[in-house]
Amino acid sequence: MPELLNKRREAFCRAVVLAPETGMSLKKCYETSGYATKGHASETNSSRLLRFAEIERRIAELRAPLAAQGEVTMASLLDALLADRELARRLGQPSAAIKATGVIAALCGFLTRRQETGRPGEFSGMKSASEVLEVIRAELGDDAAAAIERAINRHAVGIEAGGADTKIQTDEKAE
Repeated sequence: MPELLNKRREAFCRAVVLAPETGMSLKKCYETSGYATKGHASETNSSRLLRFAEIERRIAELRAPLAAQGEVTMASLLDALLADRELARRLGQPSAAIKATGVIAALCGFLTRRQETGRPGEFSGMKSASEVLEVIRAELGDDAAAAIERAINRHAVGIEAGGADTKIQTDEKAE
């Protein structure tokens, strides 16, 4: 993709790509690209501009050589996200700060995506915990079944300690 015909948009894209190195905020990138605004319009307009397809494509194109050279690293991504999170906090945008924190956690490997396996209602016809454990043992192995059984037993002990006379039966003698 060649340079954008709109020179301010091109300058904005270049400033955004260099922002992690220069420390410029998105607002500053917008303003140094030749856009004049009043009040908080720079924050709003710069964010809106980033969503334009041509801007997204141009920024991706400008970043591609940097990523290929290894210039974009985990550390630089984390630095940018931390700066974005701090900006969001300063601007009083807690949802943006929380989102940045979530992305940081994901990049660092603190979050895992969990995916349900099986069909909806697969366990609904089972009458006891031991039936559920049999399915878990067959599909996930003895270690997984043992871990689930320990959790069930811990839960049952907690119920008994709370005064309830309900106990989860995990053995075959359950009625």
